Amino acid sequence: MAVILYIAMSVDGFIAKKDGSVDWLVKYNEGGEDYGYKEFYKGIGASIMGAATYLKGVEDGWIDPKMPTYVVTHRELERPPGAEIRFYSGDLRKLVGEVGKTTKKDIWLVGGGKLAQGFLRERLVDRIILSVIPEMLGEGIPLFGETGQGGKLRLADTKSYKSGIVQMSYEVD
Repeated sequence: MAVILYIAMSVDGFIAKKDGSVDWLVKYNEGGEDYGYKEFYKGIGASIMGAATYLKGVEDGWIDPKMPTYVVTHRELERPPGAEIRFYSGDLRKLVGEVGKTTKKDIWLVGGGKLAQGFLRERLVDRIILSVIPEMLGEGIPLFGETGQGGKLRLADTKSYKSGIVQMSYEVD
């Protein structure tokens, strides 16, 4: 079991606009290319995300009701009917241990930026699959920011697509 940060980022390091919108990604989903998502998703047993990402997922209808989803939040949020959603507030290391008891498959760290930074700070990310989108947003929600931790990544794979997206897979040492 590994914790995998699978995420898209603009060339200048943002995962969303200031308002949380990811509408700039829509055009890259046209044309039938899934950028390895279906194959990646087959190996996922649970997901972890922050509250803003969760709310966006509920609003846009992409939360998988069958996938155990852990939302890191201090707020009480609504659950879609029948969805396997668990809200969590506390130590991220304990959360990974708890989620790891529920699946032998990998855990998808969906986002957002602050949660990804927290996981990186605690050295809880085993692999990063980063799709760099050929756009510059100029401002927005940064993926990496200050994590307080440095470290070497080992490039495991890279793939470029006709759309201009470059996807890199890194193992985190």
